[in-house]
Amino acid sequence: MADYYRERDEIIPDGMRTMYQEVGHECHGEVVATNEVWRVQEIYLAAATDVGVKNRKTYIVPDDYEGQVLWAGVTVTTTATVGTRQIQIAAYRDDGVLLGVLATAGTTQAASLTRYYTFAPGLADLTAFRDTNCLTTPLPTETTGRRQQRFVVFDNKNIDPLDNVVVAIQVKVRTVSNA
Repeated sequence: MADYYRERDEIIPDGMRTMYQEVGHECHGEVVATNEVWRVQEIYLAAATDVGVKNRKTYIVPDDYEGQVLWAGVTVTTTATVGTRQIQIAAYRDDGVLLGVLATAGTTQAASLTRYYTFAPGLADLTAFRDTNCLTTPLPTETTGRRQQRFVVFDNKNIDPLDNVVVAIQVKVRTVSNA
């Protein structure tokens, strides 16, 4: 158990918020501190991340980092193609193998509509849209991926690749060694 715990935030020149976490332990009468530096990034994924496919957006954890998803805001505008869409977030290894489905929206979306989804730890798992177009879905806490792992937001029914999915995702990242 830590003898003390301290955090401080600062904005660094590249625009990312950096959170310093310092944990101290007493060892032979001296306090020994270890530091972890987390940088908070907000990434806006509007352009197609897969060529010609607008209904799937991918965030890739950068090399030499691990990343933790804090929240994802998703706007889905569906085409007139008939079918019910089911929005989902999944994690994939760097070689494309599915690690697991992190969250599936609590209800589906029909054609020719715009809906807003929020995925984050601790949210209510709504099974109906609130105020006609907003839905919240919980994510597992500590949703962390290592370098080159992917977090993908998509319509798991793949009704129409031209459905427009726009994602704003906030992740915190920290450097790790390649060992």
